[in-house]
Amino acid sequence: MVSPSADQPTPKKTGIVIGAIVAALAVAGVLAFVITRDGDDDSISETTAAPPEITIPDDVTIPDDITIPDITRPGDLTIPDITLPDFTFPTLPDFTFPTFPDFTIPTFPDFTIPDLSIPGGPDISDPGVQPGPIPPGVDEPTGLGSDASFNALAQECFDGDMQMCDDLYDQTVSDDALEAYTIYGDTCAGRQPEGTNRYCTATFPGP
Repeated sequence: MVSPSADQPTPKKTGIVIGAIVAALAVAGVLAFVITRDGDDDSISETTAAPPEITIPDDVTIPDDITIPDITRPGDLTIPDITLPDFTFPTLPDFTFPTFPDFTIPTFPDFTIPDLSIPGGPDISDPGVQPGPIPPGVDEPTGLGSDASFNALAQECFDGDMQMCDDLYDQTVSDDALEAYTIYGDTCAGRQPEGTNRYCTATFPGP
């Protein structure tokens, strides 16, 4: 085995030297960072302790390939660009109010009062009215039948009581056996034709 010469540093000594240099540089970097950061602060004391002196032995040779690391202040950090995504509001659909149909008031048909006519009897709504005094009876109330009450009505009808003529008609019209009385009341004792559908009180209202 060949012993190293006195001029050639041993690996052990070289490692110690490198470690000492790195430590010294680290301390110097920390102090430089503190002094630089607070350089404008008036409160820093002028009696700041100086960095310790490091003595390198004379028999130590510093290799030429030692690279001192870069020390960057935290304040020099660059914030990366942050791009926010585009925010687009949604497009609302068009709202159209519905169209209502035109409202038209319906037209009501003409209202006509119907004729109030009694089936089979005189029409009281007939305008054929004969104003003035009631004319005298034409047909005598004889030979109509044997019913005393109907004969009495027929006599009063002949005498000019038009209500009695109508009563005689109403009370006998539903019985075919009493047809003579019915015809007598319908004609108002001969004052109007048969089958006019007019009550005697309507045709001859009297004065």
